[in-house]
Amino acid sequence: MENEEIIEKINSFPYWISQFDLKGNLTPVPLESTIEGTMQRKSYFLDPLIEYCGGSLEGKRILDIGCNSGFWALQAIEAECDYIVGVDGRQMHIDQANFVFEVKEIDKSRYEFHCGNVFDLDFRQYGEFDIVICLGFFHHMSKHMQLLDKISQVNKDLLLLETRVTRLPGEYMQILHEPIEHYANSLDYTLTMCPSKKAVLSMTKQFGYHSIIIEPQPAHKAAVENYNTNRRLAFISSKISDLSDFPAEIKEISRMSEFTEIISMSINLLLRKLGIKK
Repeated sequence: MENEEIIEKINSFPYWISQFDLKGNLTPVPLESTIEGTMQRKSYFLDPLIEYCGGSLEGKRILDIGCNSGFWALQAIEAECDYIVGVDGRQMHIDQANFVFEVKEIDKSRYEFHCGNVFDLDFRQYGEFDIVICLGFFHHMSKHMQLLDKISQVNKDLLLLETRVTRLPGEYMQILHEPIEHYANSLDYTLTMCPSKKAVLSMTKQFGYHSIIIEPQPAHKAAVENYNTNRRLAFISSKISDLSDFPAEIKEISRMSEFTEIISMSINLLLRKLGIKK
């Protein structure tokens, strides 16, 4: 693809969520801070997964749920995974992903992208997967158990899940609302549910997973506000693999930590009522 054609194609899309270097042409993103945030997200949960798998994803078949323009799929390909299937509910995102992979000259035998509501797609038609990644998608929905059931049917071992979480203690789902017109939000219902940490652990356990919480480090918290405020976390779940040597600090849930979060939430609520910004 010629340079002028690449530039024209990049500009034909109304927005890009992720920045790609397409033969020297950078895709535009809404905020420069999102670039650093994305790289810190990679450092937080994807790099440890790659290290855990032996330094590469060679031999792995991966399913990417909510793949958007293919940023995480591309990271998996560059980490030498054998094959990746990406699914997303918006055709424009699928078009972007295919365009990115074409410019990057990724062998077409190593990937495929599909558009559709995840609850309408039968993942089994794509085969089984060693790893499923679901990043930044889980909090934009209301049917969490249904999704985990569909994932479990095709997932042989590892599930990497990153989601916003409510800081409510215990096993809870917090009901939220978001406009479906926004390009990063739900496709069907304006009502979504944000799980607590314990809720995620409990839900994944129902499908035979042992799950642990990956603890964000200072650099991750500095780049992503929701990590800093304990409102977003990554979970690694396994059906078979032993996660005891997963190469990242693990977040423990204790009564004291939950009590601290209750106090913090109460203070923040009081400050908001008083019109004071923390």
